[in-house]
Amino acid sequence: MSIRTDRTPIHWNYFLAIEEDIADLTRWIEFHESNFKCFSIQLARVLMVASAEADVIAKKLADNIKPESGARNIRDYQKIIMDAYPKFDTHTVEIPRYGLSFTPWSNWGQPDTSPLWWMANNKVKHDRSNCFDQASLENVLNSVAGLFVLIAIYYQSQTSSVTPAPSLFEPSSFALVDGDWLVFRRG
Repeated sequence: MSIRTDRTPIHWNYFLAIEEDIADLTRWIEFHESNFKCFSIQLARVLMVASAEADVIAKKLADNIKPESGARNIRDYQKIIMDAYPKFDTHTVEIPRYGLSFTPWSNWGQPDTSPLWWMANNKVKHDRSNCFDQASLENVLNSVAGLFVLIAIYYQSQTSSVTPAPSLFEPSSFALVDGDWLVFRRG
């Protein structure tokens, strides 16, 4: 008996686990604009996990693009990633099941700015007693969409596709879902 193994894309599996957390939320919170400002402990947990992973992937992506940069924070990553991918801030992610569309990096169209969900995460992380309401559904969905964009751009330089495809989130222009695969577009 033999077992064939392939290298597991660990960051992709981590994203899928976060996406499962989002799917679980749909049993308790209707993904509707009237609920975008709701907040909770579970939303805070997902916001912090997704934002932390976005930080990891943004650093890896920036290091791949410009290894000598010494990039250490979101604003360092912004300059490097936007120089390499000038349309990065326009990438859109959808959750068709709920008719939602996100452009989570749109703030990066302006130099030295962080996404609103990133700033919300920092407020929740560093001043939770005063800013707990920043752990909102809106910020959580944008942070996971932002992570999705980062991971897709990161993996597209290494492979042409990953499996399984996401179950809720769908890319606009940077990738496409083909059956059980997420296929990356080049360029």
